[in-house]
Amino acid sequence: MAAPLGMAMSGPLAAAWGGDTVLALSAGLDVVFTVATLLVPAVWRVRDDLPDATPPELADGPEEAERDGAGTAVSR
Repeated sequence: MAAPLGMAMSGPLAAAWGGDTVLALSAGLDVVFTVATLLVPAVWRVRDDLPDATPPELADGPEEAERDGAGTAVSR
């Protein structure tokens, strides 16, 4: 969402301050935002150990499973 805004701002800022200056400032902001993100404890606690969400009747192969009226696989 911020990428288009940054691209729209970079041209006028480069024309006003010079391309090298804007590039250096952009790189600095990138480092600051990356470090700020990594300082959030919840970012370090993100895990990917949830159980597999594949329904058991579909786990063995691509054969067609029984479905209810809503299209949800049902086991019998």
